[in-house]
Amino acid sequence: MDGLLCPTSLTFDVPAIPKAMLEKALWYVEHQDTHMVTFDFTETPGEPAFYVLSQTGGGDAKTITKRHREMFAAAMAGERDSRIKDLNSLMQVCQSLHLVCQPVEGMTVPECEGNKEKYDCVGCKSFKAVGICSHVLAVNHVSKKYNVRYVLGRLQPGASKTAAVKAGKVTAPPPALLQRAPVADPDSSDEEEARLLQLGEQGR
Repeated sequence: MDGLLCPTSLTFDVPAIPKAMLEKALWYVEHQDTHMVTFDFTETPGEPAFYVLSQTGGGDAKTITKRHREMFAAAMAGERDSRIKDLNSLMQVCQSLHLVCQPVEGMTVPECEGNKEKYDCVGCKSFKAVGICSHVLAVNHVSKKYNVRYVLGRLQPGASKTAAVKAGKVTAPPPALLQRAPVADPDSSDEEEARLLQLGEQGR
């Protein structure tokens, strides 16, 4: 009888995306000219792949160069590039780039609202742990499949308003039932929302 109640398959998905991860993804979006490069990955022909330069583990690298990509590709293939001098330089190269691409044949990734393209982030500890990461979020944003700016904008109003009140930039709400609150501009939030949506549609 117990066997009849057992599920025949396990489903995995990402129920929520941490705010800090969204903020880091937005940083990558804003630095996409230096920290993101698209290319054709031989393991997934016909599908675009992306190199994302690590925000913290890139060492002295400030942008993704051809030399950098060649050394990383050689390391992934299990080969030693002649420009790698020692173990430390090899580790720095391996930790400096993240490869975001379609999963290889026979593999899948967890369902996630922020990963409409179902990308994998090869070697990323965060992605392997929770099924999503800032690199994949940024790539989905640049691919115009997920709007990181818009989602963050919907999360932040409460916190940012509280901070503004404390800083004296916004008048604190009046005590309830004592006086009528001033009428807020009904168009300001709509304009900001439209701006965030427009930037997302441009992949910026």
